[in-house]
Amino acid sequence: MSGFIFAIGSDEKTGDAFSAIKKAVLNGYFSTRINVFASNKNPFEGTLADYCSMKPGDNVYFFYKRKIYGIGELVAINGECKMENYPGSTDQKRSGLHYEDIKKELLFDAGKKNSFLYPWICFFKPAPSFFSLGIDMDDALTYKPSAFKSLRTFWKKSLIQIDDEENEALKEAILISCSGKQELPFSPETHLKFKQQLGSACRTIDPTIAAAYSQLQDVVKHEMAIEACVVDDLVRGKHTELEGAWDFVTHQLNASPFKPIDYMDRIDVFAYKYLPNTQAISEFLIIELKAESADDNTIDQVSKYVDWVCETYAYGNYNRIKALIIAHDFKVSSLQNFKKNAERTFVISSHPVHNEKWSNLHLISYSFEKKLKLKKIA
Repeated sequence: MSGFIFAIGSDEKTGDAFSAIKKAVLNGYFSTRINVFASNKNPFEGTLADYCSMKPGDNVYFFYKRKIYGIGELVAINGECKMENYPGSTDQKRSGLHYEDIKKELLFDAGKKNSFLYPWICFFKPAPSFFSLGIDMDDALTYKPSAFKSLRTFWKKSLIQIDDEENEALKEAILISCSGKQELPFSPETHLKFKQQLGSACRTIDPTIAAAYSQLQDVVKHEMAIEACVVDDLVRGKHTELEGAWDFVTHQLNASPFKPIDYMDRIDVFAYKYLPNTQAISEFLIIELKAESADDNTIDQVSKYVDWVCETYAYGNYNRIKALIIAHDFKVSSLQNFKKNAERTFVISSHPVHNEKWSNLHLISYSFEKKLKLKKIA
C-alpha cells in the first residue's frame, strides 16, 4: 500500500496547526484547502489527481514543522475513502453554487467564506496510532536511507504520495521512535454521522475536465486535467487501453538524480501491479501526457524515463516496464518505426545469458466527449 503525507496549515478558528492535526485525528477525516477560484488551475487539478489515487488501506500521515505525527489508514464510507465535500465540487466551473444551497450537503462545513476552498474529503482511522510527539524528518530519513525517494522531494506541496517500500520504512521509523508516547484520541462518531447524512448515496469523485476543454482547438488545455482523469481511470480500471486497474498509481514522480527540486524531471503518471495474491511487483507503467501533439522529442523523453525506472525500480529488467504516450495527435517521423527510437537491448539471466530487446512503447490518442476517451493507434 502507498502512503499520503499531508502538510498541515493552521486551524481556521485557533490559528494553531497542531490543533488542526488533533481535530483531524479525532474526527477521522481531512480536507486539503485549495484556492479553487484561482486563475492557475494546476494546484486544483494536481490535488484532484492526488485524491483520485487514494485507496482504502493506504496510509495517512500529517507533517508540521519538520515532524511527522503517527500513522493512519484510509477507510471507506459507502465504498469510497475519498469523496466530493459538496455536490459538484470537482467541476472547476462551479456555476450557480451558493453556500446556502450546499450548506446541508457539506461533509466539512468551514463556513460561508471557506467551505468552497475544501472541495474533497478523505476518511481515515489510526493505524495503530497518532502521537502527540512526532518523529523529526531527519530521523525518519536516516532510518532506511535507500528506501526514501519521494519524501526527500517534499517541497512546495500540500501533500505527497510515497510508494510501498517508502511507506513501510516510514511506518517502522515512526513506531520505533514514538512507541510509548501519548496517543491522540479518535472517535468513530463522525464517520457514523457521514453515513447517516449520505444514506445509501456515494459522492464519488469523478474527474471532469469540461472547464479545461477548448472546443475551438478540440483539445484539453491543461495537461494536469488529463493527469487527474488518467489516474482515476488507472485506479478504477476504466479503460482497456490502460490494461485494467493498477495497484499503485501516482503522478508527477521525480525521475532524475537528486538536484534542486524545481529542476527535477517528473514522470506524468507512474503505476505498478502486483503478482496475484502477493505484494511482489510484476509490472511498471510509465505514461507521458501531451495536451496537444507528441513528437520524436516526446519519444526521447519517455525513453529517458524508461531507463530511470529500469535502474531505480526494475533492477535492470526492461521486460517489466510498459510505456505509453497519450496525446491529442502525433507528429512523429514514422508511426511504423517509432518504436525503434525507443528500443533497448539488455541482458537477462546469468546461466545461460540471454540478450533481449525491449520495445514496449505504445501511442494512444485522446478525445473528449463529456468524458476522456482513449484510442490505441500504435
